[in-house]
Amino acid sequence: MTIRRTLIFVCLAALTGGCHALRENCNAVQEYQVAREAPPLRVPVGMDSPDVEDVLVIPAAPAVAPPPRGPKDACLDAPPKYRDAPRGVAAGG
Repeated sequence: MTIRRTLIFVCLAALTGGCHALRENCNAVQEYQVAREAPPLRVPVGMDSPDVEDVLVIPAAPAVAPPPRGPKDACLDAPPKYRDAPRGVAAGG
């Protein structure tokens, strides 16, 4: 009976420990990076096309690119991990 329990525990520990390896790689090519621009909409005859020139303003890229993220760096998609404030200490202080 103890061998069976030990085997079950080892299998469960291996399965739950392996979940970390299944996490998505942040440095992999993302879907938006390979997206293509869609052709402009064709407006039917007799209708006016909306003014879309100044709808979306894209800011200029910074002059210096940020350093590349390493394989062990946290994903930017996930929020940072916060620790609880010690008891008796105000959250802002």
